Parts: sequence; C-alpha cells; structure tokens
Amino acid sequence: MSSFFDFSKVGVLFNSYFVKHGLISLFGRFISMPLAVCFNITIAKSLSVADYGLIGLMTTIIIFAQTISMFGYREILIKYLPFNFKNKKYYEFGSLIYTSFAVSILFTLIIITLLNLFSNEISTLYKHQGLKLIIPFFSLNLFFTILCLNSNSILISLKKVWQSNFSERTIMNVFNCFQLFILYWFNITIDLLNVSIILIIGKLMSLLFSFFYSKKYFKFINYRKLLFNENLKTSVHLLFSELSLKIVAIVSPLIIGLYLNSEEVGFFYTAFLLANFTSFFISISNNLLSNKVSNLFHSDEYIKLIEINKKTSIYLGVLGVCILIFYVFFGKLVLSLWGEQYIYNSFVVLLILTFGEMINCFGGCSGIIISICDLEKKGMYIAYGCSILNIILQITLIPKFGIIGAAISTSLSVVIYNLLKQRIVYISLRQ
Repeated sequence: MSSFFDFSKVGVLFNSYFVKHGLISLFGRFISMPLAVCFNITIAKSLSVADYGLIGLMTTIIIFAQTISMFGYREILIKYLPFNFKNKKYYEFGSLIYTSFAVSILFTLIIITLLNLFSNEISTLYKHQGLKLIIPFFSLNLFFTILCLNSNSILISLKKVWQSNFSERTIMNVFNCFQLFILYWFNITIDLLNVSIILIIGKLMSLLFSFFYSKKYFKFINYRKLLFNENLKTSVHLLFSELSLKIVAIVSPLIIGLYLNSEEVGFFYTAFLLANFTSFFISISNNLLSNKVSNLFHSDEYIKLIEINKKTSIYLGVLGVCILIFYVFFGKLVLSLWGEQYIYNSFVVLLILTFGEMINCFGGCSGIIISICDLEKKGMYIAYGCSILNIILQITLIPKFGIIGAAISTSLSVVIYNLLKQRIVYISLRQ
C-alpha cells in the first residue's frame, strides 16, 4: 500500500511543470503580497475612511461587471482549449478564442455605457458623489481587465501558469507601488482621482505582460466562426453560477453601503482583503491543475480527478488553518498598520471572514472540476441557493449587527457552498 504522501497515482505534483510553475508563482506571490499590503495601507492612510470605502465599493462593482462581461467564457476556454490544442484542432481553438474576446468586449461596452449613463443615480444610491467622479476611470479599468482575463485564460489553458499569475497580481502591484512612489517623490496629493488612475495604469501593465506571453496564440484566432450559439447553454449556466458565487462571497460591501455608510465599507473591505490572501493560493492551485483536469475529464479518468481534489483539499486546508491561527494572534498587529480605528472595527470581521476562507481552502480544486467536468448546472443550483441565503442573512443581520453581521452572512454562506460543491464532485464523479 502506498503512503499517504505518494503522488505517483495521479502524477501531478512532483514533476517539472508543477515544480517550475508552482514555485515561480509562489515567488511572485511573495513579491506581490507585501506590495499589495503596502499599497492598501498607503491609500487607506492617505484617503479618508469614507473615500477608501468608495475604492472598495467600486472594486466590488467592477468584479460583478467583469463576471457578466466574460459570460462564462473564462471557464469555457479553460475547459476546451487544452483538448483542442493538444489534438491540433486549431480551427475550433481559434474560433473559441475569437468568440470569447468578441462576446466579452461587447458586454463590457454595454456595461460601461450603463455605468456612466447612471452614474448620478449610483452616487445617489450610495450617498456619496465621489462615485460619480471615479466611475469613468473604473470603467476603463474594467475594459483592460476583460482583455487581461481572456489573455490569462489562454495562458492557463496552455500551461503558462506562472506567466498568468504574474500578470494577474505581481506586475500590477509592482506598478501600483511604483506610481505611489512617484507621487510621493513629486509631493503630489494622493486622492480618489489619482488612486483611480494608478489602478488603470497598473492593470494596463498587467495586460501588456499577459499579451506578450499569449500573443503567439493569437495567430490561431479564427474570425470566420463565432461559437456563441454552440456554447450558449454552457455559458449561461457558468455565468449565473459565477454571479451567484460572487453574491455568496463578495456582495457584502454593496449591501453595507446601502444600509450603513462608506466608512463601514472601508472597515469591512480591509478585513476582506486580508482574509482573502488565501484565495491566491487557491487560484494558483486551480491554474496549475486546470490543464490536467481538462485532459483527465476528456479521457474519462474520473477516479484520478477525485484523488487530485482530495490531495489539494488537504494541503490548501492546512494553509487555511495556519492563516487563521496567524490572524488570531497577530491580526490586531496587522490591522494597526492601517490605523487604530481599523483594529477596533475590523478585527472580529477579519476572524469571521478568515474562518470562511479556511473552509474554502478545504474545498480544494472542486470549483474548477465543476466548471470543466460538465457539472456547471449542478454548481449553478447550489450557488443559487447559497446566494439567496446570503442575501437574506445580509439584509437581516446588517441592520442589527453592522459589518459583523455582514461577515457572519458571508462566512456562513461560503461554508455551506463549499460543503455542497465537495459533495457534488464526489458523488458525480463516482457514478
């Protein structure tokens, strides 16, 4: 009988691909993480808590907007591109890339138009006219983000994982901090407008880096065939599943802003960012495994998929436990970097959200398995249920308990969602 740590059965961890891309991605994260913390601390100290909350609020809006714009095609690319490229089906390969870019750009332009047309109403809804000022800048950020998501999805599909991870976080955080340094050097005030411009330039640098590594695959783009109708059913399931999952995980700032104020959004947003540092390691794991999962699925090797998920769940789960323990003992010290008021307002929220993220780690790579292995419809149903639960909890608990109520709602919904998606993976793949 093989030992618990014997990975020979699945052959996914100790080969050159996983070592190279995993270690380089982690190296990028070790560069990116302190830079991201430094950037957020600096803008939090430079802006008022209310204005910092607006950055968090607008960031949340953009995350929902990019989910709609992609229309499920990020997962579709990751699902089909490895198989098409491996089997030299370049016609389908190029058509799928063209469809993803065309569909996502079209929806992005529609969303950008709506955001700017109704900027007055959005500002009134959240009782802060600063939103009207930054909506045009975040709209451009959204456009760059969509192009980057398409390009990074191609890289992930074709096992260019460290390039995608560097583009997604590291390059952006390096340039964001560099721009802050330039502002300080020339004694330029850091305000909402300048922060918005910094975020645009940081995202543009990420896009250029991503395009540099993915451009060689653009020659396969087939402009003669749009596969929208062929993928419509799958993309709709993935879209609504992703939207529902976003409601489960990140809707809190939007609801807090309606019931409370942008200062409370700022306190919650800080705890949310810190709690979600674990999500990068989940992202690395999913990116590393996506190509393997796609090929195993198309080869009907379901038992190997279950084994991969079990191993991933254990290692990510241990990481999640370590991060929770760290915040229990040192969370107040970390929050003190933002300021004393963040210790008082964000510490309990941080622990609650980190507990939810710890359970999310124990979910392993089940999310990417659901997206790739024709389980998106089942995934959509559980995401629906958990999103409805989260909204009910949010509107019930936030008026009574403030941002602690928002944290409880989010964490509980995330826990239930991860338990259900694990059940779906194990039951479905064993059949």
